[in-house]
Amino acid sequence: MSKIEKTMVTFRFPFSIGDSEISYPPGTYWIETDYELLAGISFPVYRRKKVLLHMANASENIAMGMTLIVEPHLMDDAIDRDNAVVARM
Repeated sequence: MSKIEKTMVTFRFPFSIGDSEISYPPGTYWIETDYELLAGISFPVYRRKKVLLHMANASENIAMGMTLIVEPHLMDDAIDRDNAVVARM
């Protein structure tokens, strides 16, 4: 069994995913997180399996026409880097 969570993430600065040299513009983006149910546990526990980053900038309605499949920890890293820049200001 799995579940999907749809949310939005806002990047205030240009960002990249992982070690990619590709930079994406700041803005608000839709993300979908896929979770899988871990078996063998007496209560429901879900683990993030993948994140889909939709490259249509929700704040500007610019469709770039692609969706990136991102490892959950790489999405967390990109968000953390953006937040760290804001914290230094």
